[in-house]
Amino acid sequence: MSNYQPAPRVLAYIMSPCRIFQQRGSFVFWGFRTPLVGLILACVIAPAPARAVEDDLPADRAGMEPAAVVGEKPPADQHILKVIPNYKTVEDPSQPVEPMPIREKFKLGAKDSFDPHALPVIAIYAGIEQLQNQYKSFGQGMEGFGKRYAGSYADQAIGNMLGEAVFPSVLHEDPRYFRKGRGNFFARAGYAMSRVLVTRTDAGSQQFNFSEFLGNGAQAAISNVYYPAPDRTLHQTAYKAISQTVLDSLFNIAKEYWPDVRQRLFRKSNPYPAP
Repeated sequence: MSNYQPAPRVLAYIMSPCRIFQQRGSFVFWGFRTPLVGLILACVIAPAPARAVEDDLPADRAGMEPAAVVGEKPPADQHILKVIPNYKTVEDPSQPVEPMPIREKFKLGAKDSFDPHALPVIAIYAGIEQLQNQYKSFGQGMEGFGKRYAGSYADQAIGNMLGEAVFPSVLHEDPRYFRKGRGNFFARAGYAMSRVLVTRTDAGSQQFNFSEFLGNGAQAAISNVYYPAPDRTLHQTAYKAISQTVLDSLFNIAKEYWPDVRQRLFRKSNPYPAP
């Protein structure tokens, strides 16, 4: 990105109006970020609807988990609000999971990198960059738009592959997000945001999330190859990496609460209800 603010103002910059950022593995048009965050908070804080699925069950099936009622456990949604890729979230925190083989980590990175839902959002992102005349040396017109589009796409693809495949494979870390699934809002939000600092290893233990920081840092450094010289300063490179990490922590909250939001918005049964 261009026009970066000093590092202490990261959060203020992120919350400034009409900015667009891309989350590694999940793109977001940040002009719509306030309604999205407000919608999630409203759905989380609002009283949960009656669990009609269980209430309507025959007496001999009352008390069964929704997943057991319908048969197999339904697959996790692959997109939040039909837009944000959600491939790496483990929705049911109570079930044991197998370690991810290296090939699966690369499949995950590839899914997030080449998700077709991201392509129109990248175009919007590049268009707003052009309207704001970011990266001035790219120029205007279709040529300038194409350069901005290519840069945006490269950012997310490189970040996904490094942070979800390469570094997790080398460091034996699990790139998935494991929901907490229970507790009050602040406990769950705090847990979600802390996952940029703490991650699960392939052995099932917890350790510092090296992949998050190395992935974002390496992506920001590599982007200096294809962005204009005025935007290659150490300050801007560091700011880009820090901003991406902060955004990742915020979107972990969306992943944490998406099953709850999905239930309350679409009246779908939540197979993993928080008590």
